[in-house]
Amino acid sequence: MTSLPPELLKEIARHLSRHELTVSVRVCQEWHAAINQPLWEKVLLDSSRDRDSRFESFKKCVVEAGALSRSGYWIRVLRAYHYEAASLLTTYGSTTCTEIARLTLGSKSDGVVDNYDAVRLLEQSTKLKGLHLSGQMIAPTNPKYEQLIAAVPATVEVLFLGDMRHDNEQDFDSDNGDDHDGAASPPQHPQPLIPFLPRLTNLGILGVAVNNATWPLIFKNCPNLKALRLDWSSGKEGVMALASAAREHCPALNQLLLFNMTADLSGSSFDEVWATFLSSSTCGWEVLEIDASSNVVSIGPLSMAALLPRLPLDQHLNQPLHASTLKTLGLGYGADISSEYVRQLYEASPNLTITVNYEAVPRSINPAK
Repeated sequence: MTSLPPELLKEIARHLSRHELTVSVRVCQEWHAAINQPLWEKVLLDSSRDRDSRFESFKKCVVEAGALSRSGYWIRVLRAYHYEAASLLTTYGSTTCTEIARLTLGSKSDGVVDNYDAVRLLEQSTKLKGLHLSGQMIAPTNPKYEQLIAAVPATVEVLFLGDMRHDNEQDFDSDNGDDHDGAASPPQHPQPLIPFLPRLTNLGILGVAVNNATWPLIFKNCPNLKALRLDWSSGKEGVMALASAAREHCPALNQLLLFNMTADLSGSSFDEVWATFLSSSTCGWEVLEIDASSNVVSIGPLSMAALLPRLPLDQHLNQPLHASTLKTLGLGYGADISSEYVRQLYEASPNLTITVNYEAVPRSINPAK
């Protein structure tokens, strides 16, 4: 076999699938030395097709071959949906598994999951930027739920709690073709009292109930929050509380994604509440996405007035506030907007894309004059 430079082998490895990497690393010692790093950069143990067998293979590799002691420092992305994963990393990789940047931990165990090892793993992950906790990791049966949330390192920029649907963890790294698992929403758990996270820009809380009094406490600890996605079922009072807390504590918030809006915000009620929330932005909205559980969401005149307010004439400007910022307005199933409002938004926002039922609404073509 003709020898290839290690640099070229590493570049080739970055374009291979997980299966191809696993096969290639066994070809010879030369290939193993060059390909081992790309193989370990992403450890993905959550494929819905073969999660259990994949985890058992990883466990054997770690325990019998001592792989983490040699290669743990290469891990940058770890996704594991097994309650023993954190224990393996803290037991066999306590000195090497410190470079993780993206971490997903979950568990479908029916029993009590003591997340002592998950807490330890977070404490040693001093370079962590993205964290997703789901399943039994944040269930009420977990006796260390509060300690787990409190252990989230201040380096985190993206934090998801609960089952990610719709966007499918789009802010996390791609997985080279492995499947995401559609886990069921976790049950009610204690209030997610987020610690002080000065770098946090993206927060997702799905399937986790948050009472109205908790939002100010969360937002105070996330002063640089820009994107918020929620599985929303708290109705009118909840949206009002959320808007008030965001206006006071999150001046940079410009992306909002709400899913499963409920029927108590129908018709004019939603229009009024939504307009109040839209008016809370001080930097201009960039992304707004709404998905309802039934036909309850409709962009009305009050919402339009909030999206396109006119500045005082004495400022010599008469342009909509959001015309230069709004890039995406997404209305999923159960949400609607009239064709006239679509036309007005497109005229005012040159960079805007509007989607209804997840299909883009084309801009009208003005005839040549």
